[in-house]
Amino acid sequence: MTARANPRNLRKSAKIRVQSIFKMAVITDYTDSPAKKSAKIRQIRENPRSMPLKSAFHSHKRSFPMNTNTQDLIEHDIALREPSLFAVIIHNDDITTMEFVTEILVNIFHKTPPSAASLMLEVHEAGHGVAGVYVFDIAVTKKAQADLLSMERGFPLRLTIREEEQ
Repeated sequence: MTARANPRNLRKSAKIRVQSIFKMAVITDYTDSPAKKSAKIRQIRENPRSMPLKSAFHSHKRSFPMNTNTQDLIEHDIALREPSLFAVIIHNDDITTMEFVTEILVNIFHKTPPSAASLMLEVHEAGHGVAGVYVFDIAVTKKAQADLLSMERGFPLRLTIREEEQ
């Protein structure tokens, strides 16, 4: 009859293996000599708290063995670009009241009442006006909020989103 393995013992051995793999990942360095590696292993075995907090798995900068004639680390410049901006445009219609458009501009687009009134008049006279310029996610959210409020109140207010040229 074969003996069954105790699940608790398996968990303990798995934890020990993971910990030892973790320690080896922390202390392994390509530039260290074998004597230096064994000294590090001995130091961690004697005093586990001396192990560095940052492991090689969690480091965002990794070094690889390089030719001795070249630099040890190569720094890469990552070009970051500004996110594209999108304009939320309000269109004029004959049914939506001027007060409701002003309310939308104040409550959703956070305009001051005087600037909301002047923008509402611009929309009324020109047929459309820019309520605000935002990154895409915020522009879509503001348009959805305004659409929902206009549907609740029974107004056919139309808003569109257009990408701004930079």
